[in-house]
Amino acid sequence: KKNVPERLILIKEKLSGQMRILSHDMIAKALKLSEDATDRTNTIQKNSYTATIAFLFLMISITAIASFRTIKRVTLPLTTLARDANIIQNGNLKHKISGINDPLISPKDEISELSLSFNSLTTKLLDSIKKLQMEVSERITAEDKLQKAHDGLDQEVKKQTIKLLKSNEQLKI
Repeated sequence: KKNVPERLILIKEKLSGQMRILSHDMIAKALKLSEDATDRTNTIQKNSYTATIAFLFLMISITAIASFRTIKRVTLPLTTLARDANIIQNGNLKHKISGINDPLISPKDEISELSLSFNSLTTKLLDSIKKLQMEVSERITAEDKLQKAHDGLDQEVKKQTIKLLKSNEQLKI
């Protein structure tokens, strides 16, 4: 039999070898876990990056659509108002600003109020023009009557003058 210290040395070496094997296994498993964790972290980062890009694209798209709709809501009534104002400016006072009562075209806002003011202005202008035309017509009629009366008086003065001249001549004779 071997002596006890040799046996202890053998056991110690055997245990040391087993510990080395176990520690190498543990280190290999730890490295494998670290690599798996790194791979998962990289995948999560890629997915996070993709999600961030998708979110930004979505937000930019929503902002662009909202801006476009807002611009359209503002410019459509302004374009309509400008077109109708040009028609009125060119002399068609009977033309009315369109889209005032259509909430899709012109909501109740400053542009709608301006459109209503334009329509009110053109209505008042048309009324004033009609009154002026009536007044001009009445004046022309009055002038015609006055001219006829003047002409009649002129004729009467001439007749009376002739009568007076004849009477004067008869008196002289």
